[in-house]
Amino acid sequence: MKIGILTLPLHTNYGGILQAYALYTTLSQMGHSVSLIDDKLYSIDTFREKLSLVRWNIMKFAGLKQTEYPMLCMREEMKNLLPFILQYIPHQVSVSQIKEDSFDAIIVGSDQVWRGIYSKNLMCYFLDFTEGWSIKRYAYAASFGVDDWTLGEAALKTCKRLIARFDYVSTRERQGTNICGSAFGVAADWVVDPTMLLPVDNYRTLCAQQTPPPRKSLACYVLDRSEKTEAMLGLIASRRGLSVLDMQKLWDGVHKNSIEYWLNAIAHSDFVFTDSFHGTVFSILFNKPFIVCGNKERGQSRFETLLSMTGLANRMVESIEDILVVLSQNINWAEVNEKIQNERIRCLGILRRLTD
Repeated sequence: MKIGILTLPLHTNYGGILQAYALYTTLSQMGHSVSLIDDKLYSIDTFREKLSLVRWNIMKFAGLKQTEYPMLCMREEMKNLLPFILQYIPHQVSVSQIKEDSFDAIIVGSDQVWRGIYSKNLMCYFLDFTEGWSIKRYAYAASFGVDDWTLGEAALKTCKRLIARFDYVSTRERQGTNICGSAFGVAADWVVDPTMLLPVDNYRTLCAQQTPPPRKSLACYVLDRSEKTEAMLGLIASRRGLSVLDMQKLWDGVHKNSIEYWLNAIAHSDFVFTDSFHGTVFSILFNKPFIVCGNKERGQSRFETLLSMTGLANRMVESIEDILVVLSQNINWAEVNEKIQNERIRCLGILRRLTD
């Protein structure tokens, strides 16, 4: 099949890039022709970006060595992320370029595509631009990010009409299936995040060329730092005798670290402390002892679903007192890996049935 994946625009979000990569790779390995639908990567907005693109084209025409990438070459924070995107998600198209015969099916998801604050045009993620088209419409692991529909009656009415035309709907959080039923009146499956569709060896290969971090390291990937998280981090480091590897620090004050660096930091750490959903996912996939600091503002249902599925609900803490309890508990990784494998087989089966 010719399949388009519609997800949130790729930017300096490791989890966002990796979930797009994972679904793209999974469908490609099934033998399909896959493209990522991503407007932002093709958007040239500022004068500096336009000037940089002109410069890039002149160098290309003149046969000169090019050290930058087109389109986003002036968005410095993306410089170390673009090589991964261009190598592993090479086929991309914008919504404005799509016609009815462009794809046999469009898959919406994953990530928080149905959370209004992250979607400039929410109706796009309910495929409003495909009205009247004879194509398959699927949602795989789409996420609302919150436990209830919060965008009002007008948006609800439109989304309800659009989602009724989907051939299959699934959400990343169990609570999302409830929203689909109660708010939209459609049945939805629960499925795992796309990053869990690939075996962990896939990610080990990606970061195999990276230099491992120092031994006895505590990888810290906390998006919302506070006095509380700093106190938690200090306690974990002290009790485990680990040095902190701060994954949020930039290489030189400008460029975000690469995808491979980010994966490598988790894969070779001795412990992980995070408030990130995908930071938690990869801690589990790499079988690293971890603690999640609960973050209600970013949405906790996704953490609760993931941790419940793997039998690791106790790893999410709210207070520093909880840290000591969690540090005294071991993880049975054999049981965790078996649960993940069972869900991987189930969800791959769903994708195969949809795309046969």
